[in-house]
Amino acid sequence: MKREEFLSRLRDAGLLLEQRERLYLKRKVCYVLLNAPWTVLCYYAEELSLRAPLQVVQTPTYSWSERVLERLSIPNLMSQRVPNAPPDYYTCPFRTSKLDRFLGSDNKETFFKRTQRHQLLYEILARTPYGDVTRGEVGVDRLLSEEEFTAAYPLHEGSYEVPRGVSSDRLSVRQVLFQYWARWGSWYRYQPLDHIRDYFGEKVALYFAWLGFYTGWLVPAAVVGTVVFLFGFWLVTTDLPAKELCHSDIIMCPLCNICSHWNLSSICLTFKAGLLFDNGGTVFFSVFMALWSVTFLEFWKRSCSCLTHRWNCSQHQEVEERPRPEFTAMAPMTTRNPVTGAEEPYFPESQRLRRILTGGAVIVVMVFMVLMFLIAIILYRTIVSIVIYRAQKSFVVLSGLDKLTLHIQTYFMAIPPAIAI
Repeated sequence: MKREEFLSRLRDAGLLLEQRERLYLKRKVCYVLLNAPWTVLCYYAEELSLRAPLQVVQTPTYSWSERVLERLSIPNLMSQRVPNAPPDYYTCPFRTSKLDRFLGSDNKETFFKRTQRHQLLYEILARTPYGDVTRGEVGVDRLLSEEEFTAAYPLHEGSYEVPRGVSSDRLSVRQVLFQYWARWGSWYRYQPLDHIRDYFGEKVALYFAWLGFYTGWLVPAAVVGTVVFLFGFWLVTTDLPAKELCHSDIIMCPLCNICSHWNLSSICLTFKAGLLFDNGGTVFFSVFMALWSVTFLEFWKRSCSCLTHRWNCSQHQEVEERPRPEFTAMAPMTTRNPVTGAEEPYFPESQRLRRILTGGAVIVVMVFMVLMFLIAIILYRTIVSIVIYRAQKSFVVLSGLDKLTLHIQTYFMAIPPAIAI
C-alpha cells in the first residue's frame, strides 16, 4: 500500500515511471525506472540553485610531484594522457528565465550533468510523502528502512568494456575510467580526477583526491621509517652493552621470596627488542612524523582549496546547503530567510517548543537510565568485593590452622620411639 502510494505521488510530481520484472534466483524482482522530464529538471534545479555553465575556462592542472620531477628533469612515469578531459566552466546559479544565456542550453539531453540529474531525482524521492507527514512518512529512505523497497540507486550509463577498433576519443566517461583508472596496471598513475568528478560527483572525486594525496605523502614517511628500522637492526648487532649482557655469566638474586636465582643473559632477547624499537633513531622518527603530519595537513588544505575552487563547490556548505528533504516535506509553512532572501521551510514557535520539550524529556530519561545502571554496577562491584574479601580472610585462617596441624604431626613423627613411650 505504501509503495503504491509513493509511486503515485511520484507520478503526480511529474516523473515518468517504467516497471520491469526479472527472475533472479527463482525470485521475481520488480524494477521501477524513473525519468524526469525537462520541465521537472528545470524547476528543481532552480529551487536547489544548481550551478550551470556560462563559459569555458582553461585551467592547467599540475600535481606537486609532477612539478618537482619537472624541475629536477626526471622522467615522470606516473603521468598519462587521459582522453576526453571534461572542460571547466564559469558557472552561476541556474535560472529558467535566463536559460538562453547558459552554455549548451540548446541541447536538453546533455545540459544537466549526470550527477546533477541524480541529485535532482534524489531530491524528489527524498521529499515525496507516502502517508501521514506528521509521523515522518516521507521519502524513499524511510521506505527502505521499512523494507518496502529493497534498494534505490542510480544506473550506470552504457557498458564499461572498451569495444575493439574504437579510438580513445570516442570512449564514454565510464569506459575511460575503466581503461585508465580502475585497472591494476594503473595503480602508479595519476588519477583522472576530472573524469571521476564528471561521473561520480565532487564528493567522491574529493575523496579519491585525498586518498591519492595521502598515498603520495606516505612515501617520504615510509622511506625515513625504513631507514630508522634498519638503523635499529644495525645497532642491535653492534651495541657493546648488548653483547656483554648476552654473553654474561652473572647470577642475579631472586626477584621474590619463592623465586630462584637467574642468569643475566636470559634477558638478552628482551634487551635487544627494546634496543631495536627504543633508540635515538626512533626519537628522530617521532619528531619527523610530527612535522610531517602538520606539513601534510597544510598542503592538503591548499590542494583541496584549489580543487573546490576549480570545481565551483568551495562555498557549497556555507551558502548553498539545502534543508533536509524530510524536514522540507514535514514543515507546515515557509518563510523568507532575512539573510539570503530565499523561501525556506519553517516551523512555528509552538511546534518547535513541543519538539524541543519532547526531545529534552527523552534525553533526560536516557541520562537517568544510564546513571541508574552506573550506580547498580558500582554497588554490584562493591558487594562482590566485600564477599570475596571475607572469603579470602576465612581461607587464610583455615590455611593457617592446617599448617599448624601439619607441623604438629611432623614434630611427633620425628620423635624417636623410645622417647615417645
